[in-house]
Amino acid sequence: MTKDIEVKNSKKRRIIQITITEKCNLNCVYCYEKQKDPQFLSLKKIKEIINSSFEESNEYSEIEFDFHGGEPAMAFNVLKEACEWLWSKPRSKPYICCTTTNGTLIHGEIKDWFLKNKEKFVLGLSLDGTPEMQNINRSNSFNDIDIDFFRDNWPFQGIKMTISPQTMPMVSEGIKYIHELGFKFSANLAYGVEWKESCLSIYRNELKKIVEYYLSNPDLEINKLVNLPLCTLGYNLSFPNSVKKSKYCGAGDSMICYAPNGKSYPCQLFMPSTSVENGDKVFNKVDFSNAQNFVDPACKDCVLDTICATCCGHNYMQTNTLYTRPKDLCKYRKIEAVASSYLFASMLLEPKKYLMLKDLNEIELAYIAKAISAIQENLSDEVMSY
Repeated sequence: MTKDIEVKNSKKRRIIQITITEKCNLNCVYCYEKQKDPQFLSLKKIKEIINSSFEESNEYSEIEFDFHGGEPAMAFNVLKEACEWLWSKPRSKPYICCTTTNGTLIHGEIKDWFLKNKEKFVLGLSLDGTPEMQNINRSNSFNDIDIDFFRDNWPFQGIKMTISPQTMPMVSEGIKYIHELGFKFSANLAYGVEWKESCLSIYRNELKKIVEYYLSNPDLEINKLVNLPLCTLGYNLSFPNSVKKSKYCGAGDSMICYAPNGKSYPCQLFMPSTSVENGDKVFNKVDFSNAQNFVDPACKDCVLDTICATCCGHNYMQTNTLYTRPKDLCKYRKIEAVASSYLFASMLLEPKKYLMLKDLNEIELAYIAKAISAIQENLSDEVMSY
């Protein structure tokens, strides 16, 4: 069975997201934290959260403490003290500390501390593509980041690239640029912004360029924008009665997020900073471990339904329900699916040539071919009309 079909142990890792501050030194064009809390989460409260996390995670084999922002480096002293206290005594199970930063404050004392503790703390970087893209999205901040520092010390930790409507016409250049920097990375469309119909044809053309780029660079790991899980889709289409619905993330189940006010939420998108009201009360209303609570009936006839990784937090922000998906993003996902289908159709002509296919067996390749056929039959004409 292929790797993207394999059902992993969902109880392996518990994610505790600790929002130590919502303050930020940038003003990103797509920031979903519209009502930032000015207070910092206290060291005392962080210690309580960490202690209770070990006590309440018996069904998990390890814990990830994700120090979240705002910009976490703006609360560096609190982060530093919390981690050094955590590391100072034996714990009941393995754990890891991490954060994602905009990189602009990682200099001097802060940089030295992360370097000293790089085996115990994973530091990830948000970088939105080329210098021009970064400066458009993130307050002219490109020259303030020591990119080499992140690549040299956490080469396994991918960059997070967010695409805004303003940088949509440059997506293909951004993808190429980050590959050339030598990073692994994820890329996604920004949540909580207005995606106009005029962006659709731009996105389609940009993904076409990305497909051509990967066909010319067979040894690269393909970004998920044009690398939807086609093998899984083909399997699901072959055995529809065996398909189990999935929530796609651990929000409210294996993941808990704490805000600067000390309250817990299913994830950061339910916090007051996103303008969501009573996000903490959702815990008491919904069983987050039951994937059926996150099924959108409007999507049941879509060929992508079983692989469309909806975000329940984004759903709640936009539609005030956990399951109703904002339909403005459906067309973009369909563009990604069609682009993925054309990329993999070309690669299937020489599967041993491409990193992404050369280790797959004939059954797995057949599932991919089945998915390609279904996508092109059901979506190609629609996507070309955008």
